[in-house]
Amino acid sequence: MQTKQNSHKILLTMLMGAALLAGFGVDFYAPSLPAMARYFQVPNFYTQLALAIYLLGYALAQPIIGTCSDCFGRKYPFVAGMTLYSVASIAAMFAHSIIFLMVMRVLQGVGAAAVGVLNKAILTDSFPPEELPKFATYLAMSWSIGPIIAPAIGGYLQHYLGWQSLFAFQVLQAAIILAFLLIAFVETNHQLKTYVFQQVKNTYLAIVKHKIFFGSMLCMALMYSMMITFNVISPFLIQNDLHYSCLLY
Repeated sequence: MQTKQNSHKILLTMLMGAALLAGFGVDFYAPSLPAMARYFQVPNFYTQLALAIYLLGYALAQPIIGTCSDCFGRKYPFVAGMTLYSVASIAAMFAHSIIFLMVMRVLQGVGAAAVGVLNKAILTDSFPPEELPKFATYLAMSWSIGPIIAPAIGGYLQHYLGWQSLFAFQVLQAAIILAFLLIAFVETNHQLKTYVFQQVKNTYLAIVKHKIFFGSMLCMALMYSMMITFNVISPFLIQNDLHYSCLLY
């Protein structure tokens, strides 16, 4: 019993670390946007788009990863996602054009989508229903800490090491999670499903057409858009117009 509790603690720590990585996805880069615009010699709009476009990959990949995890298990899609995230982050460090950086940001989002889907699935697989609300709260707290501390860490990295160091930091984050997945993670989905396209399509259509779900999703999207708007505008206002440093941001 004690061993099982210890393994649950280790698993929860990994999931919280993964949630923190996903929470870093947008806010981490905000202090570096003006520096990126100068580096690539492009209008501000392009670096703002490179920040926000991460969410496109994050959103579009989740239904695919969710289906794969039901059919092939949680481990392999998670490993694939973290591997893609690491490779995209390494490539972004050496980006020589803003278009290439945008492509890598989309791929980062695709990789991070594995966290968004599989964290919750693994939690459901591993813990009894009566404990799920408590542990789900831990994951939500871990994710929400990301946007709080990410700009501070990103600002210091930008000031002392340049914007490329942000991607190096995220390679380190993903590598730690990937090492755990390869060494210590044991598959949690023991009821694999057979892939049937029509059934998958009908399931997703039923979810999207559900009025309460769609309304809740729309409200959450509108609320989150305020945060994204702040992230893409404020760095230029604070650093370019008010002439404060990225550290103050």
